[in-house]
Amino acid sequence: MHAMLYGNLPTLRFLLDHGANLHSQHKGIGLLHAAAEGGRSEIAKFLLSRGARADVEVEPTSFTPLFIATFRGYASILKMLLEQNADPNVCMNDQIIPLNMALRHCSVACLKLLVQAGADVNVFGSYNPLATAAEKGLTEAIKCLLEAGANPNVPDTFGRMPIELVAEYGTWEDVELLFPVTSKITTVADWSVHGIISHVHMEVMQFEDDDFVKKRKSLS
Repeated sequence: MHAMLYGNLPTLRFLLDHGANLHSQHKGIGLLHAAAEGGRSEIAKFLLSRGARADVEVEPTSFTPLFIATFRGYASILKMLLEQNADPNVCMNDQIIPLNMALRHCSVACLKLLVQAGADVNVFGSYNPLATAAEKGLTEAIKCLLEAGANPNVPDTFGRMPIELVAEYGTWEDVELLFPVTSKITTVADWSVHGIISHVHMEVMQFEDDDFVKKRKSLS
């Protein structure tokens, strides 16, 4: 484990060639997990070539190497894992998926790799990928998700549509991206890019009012 942690590939190769266990764990962390955590792409490539399991979980968190690489934003390692058929839709603790992790940490490169590998862009419940990208103002992520078929007419937990979120947190370009594919919102009197932005700016302060939030949710 120490050879891997310090990036010593020759020593790691020697140890495995002389009987070290490829699947051993130290305090619940496997070799491939540690390589993903440290961004050791050459070591990750070597371990995978030796048969390390791309989808092996760490208990009790259910973290896989793919989760860790996505969390850290190591796109090169994520790409290797996906090429070894790591599941882009694996769910941790029944609620967190890799796509969520990529968006939380604003890693558009990881997001694109996950989408290309078949990540579900329409996972909802308490989590809406497009709404998250909109709230973070991630233009390239919004484009990627829309191209992959993300539904632009699903609100976040406060009843706000992605186009309203980009009007608040993103740019004019982001609103223009979503405008042609978004169904008209009945509360917006002037249904235009400018009208949506103006409406949202006036509405922002009202979200501190619990009654207003309840009303918006009931209209969603």
